[in-house]
Order: sequence, then C-alpha cells, then structure tokens
Amino acid sequence: MSTTKCYQCVKSVNMEDAVQCDGCKRHLCFTCSGLTSSEIKVMGLKTKRTMLFLCKPCREGLFQVPILIKAVDALRDEVQQLRLELASKSGLTDATSASKTVTSDVIAEIRERERRACNILIAGTKESEAEDVQIRQKHDENVVNNIIRNLNDEISPSDVLKIIRLGKRETGKTRLLKVVFKSRWVAVKALQNKQKLSKPLQIYCDQTPKQREALQALRTELLARQEKETWLKSIDKGASISIPGYTLYRLDRKIIPGGKSRGGGVAVYVRKFINNVPIVVKKNSAYMSELTEALYLDIQLKSHHFLLVVIYRADNDKEWNIKDKILYENLSTASAHNTMVIVGDFNYRDIVWPLSYKQSLHDSAQLFQKFYFDSALCQLVTEPTRYQSGNIPSLLDLVMTNEEDLISGITNSAPIGKSDHCVIEFQIQYLISSPSAQGLFRRALHKINYEIVNAELKNKLCSHDWSKSVDEQWMALKDEVEIVLDRHAPLNMVKKKKNLNKPWINASIVELTKQKKILWDSYVADKKCDTKYKAYRDCNNRCVSEARRLRSLYEAKIVESGNKPFYTHLRSCMASKVGLPPVVRDELGNLVVEGSKIAEAFACEFEKTYSLEPDLNNISIPIPRVKNSIDDIKFTSQDVLMVLKSLNVNSATGPDNVPGVFLQSCAETITPVLVNILNESYASGEIPKDWRHAIVTPVFKKGDKLDPANYRPISLTSIVCKCMEKIICKKVKKFLANEKIIPDNQHGFVERRSTTTNLLSCYHRWTEELDKHNPLDIFYLDFERAFDKVPHRRLLVKLEHLGIRGNLLKWIKNYLSGRTFQHASLGFRGLYNLEVC
Repeated sequence: MSTTKCYQCVKSVNMEDAVQCDGCKRHLCFTCSGLTSSEIKVMGLKTKRTMLFLCKPCREGLFQVPILIKAVDALRDEVQQLRLELASKSGLTDATSASKTVTSDVIAEIRERERRACNILIAGTKESEAEDVQIRQKHDENVVNNIIRNLNDEISPSDVLKIIRLGKRETGKTRLLKVVFKSRWVAVKALQNKQKLSKPLQIYCDQTPKQREALQALRTELLARQEKETWLKSIDKGASISIPGYTLYRLDRKIIPGGKSRGGGVAVYVRKFINNVPIVVKKNSAYMSELTEALYLDIQLKSHHFLLVVIYRADNDKEWNIKDKILYENLSTASAHNTMVIVGDFNYRDIVWPLSYKQSLHDSAQLFQKFYFDSALCQLVTEPTRYQSGNIPSLLDLVMTNEEDLISGITNSAPIGKSDHCVIEFQIQYLISSPSAQGLFRRALHKINYEIVNAELKNKLCSHDWSKSVDEQWMALKDEVEIVLDRHAPLNMVKKKKNLNKPWINASIVELTKQKKILWDSYVADKKCDTKYKAYRDCNNRCVSEARRLRSLYEAKIVESGNKPFYTHLRSCMASKVGLPPVVRDELGNLVVEGSKIAEAFACEFEKTYSLEPDLNNISIPIPRVKNSIDDIKFTSQDVLMVLKSLNVNSATGPDNVPGVFLQSCAETITPVLVNILNESYASGEIPKDWRHAIVTPVFKKGDKLDPANYRPISLTSIVCKCMEKIICKKVKKFLANEKIIPDNQHGFVERRSTTTNLLSCYHRWTEELDKHNPLDIFYLDFERAFDKVPHRRLLVKLEHLGIRGNLLKWIKNYLSGRTFQHASLGFRGLYNLEVC
C-alpha cells in the first residue's frame, strides 16, 4: 500500500488516509486537514472524489489574489517607467525630441483653451436665406445682439469682436453661431445666464477637440450608473456633468464652517424614455434630511412605481449617532409604505455578509442591523466592492430591496477613473406589456338558467348514438355543450375597467376625501384661523381611520375566501408583478419581441426539461415484485357524479372550453354519457385528443425575467379528463395502501399527511438523537424540476413492477404518449408536439 508524508506533521500516512490539496498539490493527513468524518464521507475522499479541497494557506491565498493583481499592475507600470528612463539614457536625441513633441502639444492645448475661453456657441437660431453674404452677416449680428440683451444687462454689442457661422451652408440645415467676445469675463457672464433663453435657443462653451473627447469618455463611463460620493459642489453645473437623454438628480454635501466639506454628495442619472415609455421621476423630500446624504426619488414607469434611494454614509463621522439614527428612521418609514431599492456606500467594514443577528457589531452597525431586519430587506451584492493596496478587500457598497424579484444581473465592474470602489451594475426589471389589440371574451355563466339548460341538453343527448369511438363520442358531447352555451351564455368581449381606487374604498371614503379637500382649501385661504386647521385635521383623521377599518374588513374577508383570492390580492400588492413577458432572450442571447418567437423560445426551454430514454428491458428495482395487480377499474354513475359535484367552480376552463361550473350544474344530465365515455376509454385505451392537449402558461420563479429558463410551465388541461384521473388515482391509492407499498416515511401525496407531518416526525427524530448526545448531520436535497424530468418509460416499468398492469397500464401509457401543448403568449398560440414516451 502506497504511503505519503503529511507536509504539516511530517508523518508517514497511507494514501487512503490523506487528502491532496488541489491548489499546492501537497498531501495532508485527515487529522491535520481539519475535516470531520461526515465531510470526508460527503467529499468522497475514501471512495470517489466529488469535491475540491484547499489547504489553509491556499484558502488564505485566494483572498490575496485581488491585492496581488493590483501589486502586479503597479510593478508593471514601474517597469515601463524604468524602460522609458533607460531608453532616454541610451538614445538621448530620440527621448529629447519625444519630450519636445509632448511639451509642444501641451502648450498648444493650453493656448487653444485660453483662446476659446472668450467664445460661446449658439444653437437654434434661424439663418437668413439671402444670397448676399453681407445681408446674412447683418442678420446674424441682429440675432446675437437680441440674445445678449436678454442674457445680461452688463453685456453690450460692443463686447462682441466677431460672429461666425460654423460649417458649410446647406438648405434646411441651421448652423451653429460662434460669438467671439473681447474678454473671458463676458463669455462667463453669458454662460451663467443661459437658462434665461427659451427653446430652441441653447448656448454652449467652445471646447477644444481634446476637451470634447475627454467629456465624451466621461459620459460613456457614467451612462446609466448611480453615482455615490460625487464630490460635486453647488458651482458645478452645465455641460461638464450633463449626459444627453438623461436627467441629473443630485444632492450635494452641505458645506458647514469648521466641518468636513470635501467629498460626499450623491447623484443619479435617469433616462427620460425607455422604448418610448416616459419615466416620471420626482424628488421625495418627505424622507430627506439636511443631516444625511440620502437622495430619495419616486420613479414611475406606467403603472409601476418604486422608491430609489441613493446613499453615501461617511466613515468615522463624529456625529454618526445623530445622523445614522435619522437616516435609518427615515428609511424605515419609507420602506413601510413603498417598494424600495436602496443603493450606496455604507462604509461598514466589520459586517460580514450575509448579515445575521448573531454578529457582534459596533453601535452604528447595530442600528443598520436592526433597520435591515425590521424592514425585511435583501442585500444582493456578494463580492467585495473596494480594493486598496495593502488592505483586505471589503464589501462597502450595497444594493438592497424589499422585493428581491425586482433586481437581477448584479455584477462588479472596473472602477471609474482613479476610484478604488468597483462599479456595481444591476437591472431593475419591470416587464411592461403593450395594450392588447384583442379583447377578452368571456361567458356570463352566472346568468344561465340551469333548469332550462338541463332540460334542453337532456333532449339533445338522448338523440345521439353513443356506440361510436371514444373520440367521436367526446366530440359529440362537447359540440352539444358548446351549442347550449352559445345559446344561453354567448361569448362577449369584456373590457377591463381601470379603477384607480382600491377595492375597499366606498362612497363614504370618497365623500370624506372631498370634504377634507374643501376644508384644506378653506384653511389655505386663511392660514391664521386655527379653527379651520383643526377641522381639517379632524376630517383627515376620520378619513384615515375609516380607510384602515375598511381595508382590515376587506382583507379578513379575503382570508376566509380561500387560497385563490388570497394570492390574487397578494400579487396585486406587489410592485414586481410578472405575467406573460413581452420580451425574452433566445438561446443566442438576442432579445425577442414577436409573439410567435417568444412562444418558440419558451417551448424549446420547456421541452429540454423532459427526459427521453431508450427502451428499457433490464432495470433493477430494489423492492420485490408485487404479485397482485390492479388492472380492471369500473367507472360507476356514483363515482362520476360525486367528482362532478365536488368540482371547484372557480377553476380555469381547459383547452376543450367546457367550464367547471357548467359540469357541476349539469352533473345529473351528463353523468350517464360520461360514464359510457370513461369506461370505453379505459377498456380500449383510446384517449380523445382534447384530453392529451394542454395550454402551457409560464410562471416566473426568480432571477432574470428575460430568461425563459427562470419560468416554470403551468399546464391547463381538460376538466373532464382530470375527473377521470381523480377516480383512477383514488382506486390506485387504495390498492397501494392494501399492498403496503407506500413506506411509512412517505408524506407527499398521501392522505392525512403533508409537509407539516413530515417536519414533525423529523423534528422528533432530531431532538431524540440530540437528547442521546449523538452527532447529527442533516442534508437538504432539492431535485431540479423533479416531476418534469421523470423518465416516462422508466416510470411505466416501475408501475408494472408494483402491480399496475393490464388495461390500467395501457391507459396510462397512451395518456403519456402523443401529447401536444400550446404556449399562450401575447395573443399568440403555437401548437407543439411533445414526445416523451
């Protein structure tokens, strides 16, 4: 047996009792490795290696990689500088000439900037169409004189040296006007008052090509990014900080005598439109304080609304106890009433993410900790955001939200300029659908007189021949049902009414709101009258109290109504509601907006989840073969009638367009026909096409909303077929229970058992072992898309082994084969075949 030496204790050990580090390739004995027996077993160190292992020095080295990268970059720059110095010594002439060239370029740039400092550029002025040059020049002089009079009384036409039109003259094109003043002071005065001009007139400073290149590079880098610690001051205005197509919202640090004035401040650049949809942004001053550097922006995109908060929290601030308390009180108040996205530099080096109550923190971090958990926030940045030479990388910049599904795609990018903070890029995803051109058609099923319908339907069904094939019998029944429905409840277009009020708002609340507005207007007209203000306050308090009372009653009624109304109300309260996405990414990463291609993208993704296996002849099943079998099931009128009567009337109609409420209300009439169809289907193994067809709707899980892989398929199938499945399922469960095939530790899909009973038995077993002072290891396993990925051929083999044979096995096999599905997306429905058996 081969042996090796442990590099730590220098003892000879067997290879089977040692682990090799995947970093430095050295061997460690199990004792020195620090691994427990459970970890050794899980990693497969004594059998087949399943995980990587790193020794302590290698793990510590991983944390030093970012620091080493920065150190290598610094050494590379130093080597390059030494090479230049060496080249200058070996070839003095070339170095001198290169130096002269650089110097001359710098001097030329400085002189050009000084010369252009006296100029301004004017855009949006009408140009004379005269052919005579002197007439056009006179027209331009008059235009400029009128503009400078409006700008500043201290500027006179005599301060203008020259007026020039830039570029070639073209029909229909207005050229820029370049105005040269006598001094730089005049140009500065003109630029300071440019806001006095009305559109389309605009004034710019005359920049050199290098200035324009530097500004464009800065705009590109700042594009669509939230800035923290801007270091801007109130004098920083104009084109130097503006980005075309974006609106700048900023909060500069207040300059306090004797206090810290350098640094600080926050800013946000917001696009004015996204895909021609305007973005409405308002500063929310209700939560802002002069003592904190926190910018609150109400952002609205169509019906979606959220509060964006950008924060810079200074480190080692002497007044942290006051400022932090105000900051977190305001944030707590805001998070209680808004969907929030909070970003910024919080400067908490000692917090280890993910945050927990167990961490021992200093006073300010404890305030943050309490706010974080009380507001039910989720912090999404996981990698360090600040790298500084000689220091351990730290996570200082945070992205938090109280709706985790709102944000996706968080990445850390290279810092801007000379900053040592990474740029955090992320997406706030709202899927906004365009209004559908097609209306929604529904039947008024609640208005049907079912006594008349039952009598009419009974006469029609008696006249049919029910000895044909199963598919023909089903189509005949479905056609008669559709004829009766079209006569008594025809399809009508339903337009969704846009109700701006909440559902619990009634006439009394509306009346109190109107009365409150009248009292407020009365108080504003005479603010000295305290009686009027007291009347307004009393009315406002009554309005708020009544609204809260009615909402509590409304939500209590929803809780008693069942799961469906409860979850519908819950989804309506969420900001990041996700329905059918209007845009997705295909397999190549391209955005797809056409309904047919969206359906194809989802169809391809859903088909990937199904497992297709070859024919299985020899498969090992670790339990004895069941001798008894269940192969003959009779569908009686009592069974069918009981299932129809127990149908949920609120369940969605399947692809056969036969609603559940109709089946329940006409159960006695259609039961004899259904009994005949179900028995014929079971005996022959023939299943109607409608029963093997499904309408698949994608439901968002989590992650990137544009990725079809982050949606799970929900299938809508025939209600009549589901009734047959229920009867079969009930009889199969009874057979399995009698044969004692289902083990005692099975809790799923077993009557009188659930996740609650599963947790109770597990908890009892765990506490029992702990009471005995035995070691306890718990593993949580989650099978990805477990039901979708079940191989159907393997399933059929196991069912036969467990006693499900004959006609029942034949029916199940035919039920699983030849299935088709449609994907409903933005009014488009494409038909896809699904062969998984």
